[in-house]
Amino acid sequence: MTGLAELRRVLRPGGRLFFLEHVRADTAAARRVQRLADRTLWPRLFGGCHTGRDTVTAISRAGFTIESLRAFRFPAGRIGPPSSPHVLGVASLPR
Repeated sequence: MTGLAELRRVLRPGGRLFFLEHVRADTAAARRVQRLADRTLWPRLFGGCHTGRDTVTAISRAGFTIESLRAFRFPAGRIGPPSSPHVLGVASLPR
């Protein structure tokens, strides 16, 4: 069972999921860097973490409704590590 499926199972209808995640980049060049990182050392160095996952889509597909979403880079700036694109948001389960 995935983490999102487990959250859906244990949250009551109307329950809220607050999330802060690094996500897939919004430019083709940055996504290429993420794919390269994910195929090589990144998961081994960071406990199985993958930088290029589309977390917002995964949350929606798990049955949650996105209530609010803010995208930003951390650290800020044009060039950063593959994990710099982030989202901060709230999702809920239908009542």
